[in-house]
Parts: sequence; structure tokens; C-alpha cells
Amino acid sequence: MSIALWLFAVLLSMAGGVFIYLGVSGGLPGLHLFLRGKPVLLCILTNEYVEGGTSGQAPIYEVAGGEFAGRRAISSHSTHPPIHTPGDVVEGRYEPESGTAESYKSLWRQLWIAGMLLLLGLVPITLALMIVF
Repeated sequence: MSIALWLFAVLLSMAGGVFIYLGVSGGLPGLHLFLRGKPVLLCILTNEYVEGGTSGQAPIYEVAGGEFAGRRAISSHSTHPPIHTPGDVVEGRYEPESGTAESYKSLWRQLWIAGMLLLLGLVPITLALMIVF
């Protein structure tokens, strides 16, 4: 096997590693909240514009009922256009230890994107293994 094929396989593996890293780093916070958070009803108070790497509008939640009623949290997931409108009451998860909350719609979106990035990372790594072996 030529050096060029080995180099190509290494580059494919590195590209796959980047996608897997992005998928894991983007999906772990949502998965953590989904597994450890308490199911609650969340009232969307407003959508706050967030600037930065992922500019968009992030909902500000208030827990509506139960033992955590009245606690507020801003979503870690911003979208444009916003996925919720102010006044909506949606089901979601709230983690009292960290004070984070997300609606199920937002959580599923985060986990879906992370899953797609993981799959996109596996494709070039599989191709690299097929070249080497």
C-alpha cells in the first residue's frame, strides 16, 4: 500500500474524529439533563437574543408548578426563529442542582444534531479502516 493511501486514511480518521468530538461535546449536556433532570411543565416567559457562536433566540423558562415552581432558567440552545413563543406552556426537564431547564423539543433537537454528527464522524473512519485493511 502506498504512502498516499495511508496519508489519506489518516486524514479521513482525523476528519471523522472532529465530527465525533463535535457530536459528543454538543450532545452530552442535553443527554445529562434528559437523564438527571426532573420532568416539569415550563412556561416560556420570553425569548432572549444571544450573540456569539450560535446567534439566535433562547427561551427563558419558568417552572410552572410542582416543588420547583417559580424557578427560572435560560435555555442553552438558541435558534432562529425561536422554537417557542412567549406564553407557551411546554413539557421539559429541570435539574435543580445546576438550575438548568430545557423543553423536550429543544432537547430532542440537540440530541438529534449530536447523533447526526456522530454518524457523520463514523463514515470517514469506516472508510479509513476499509482502505487500511
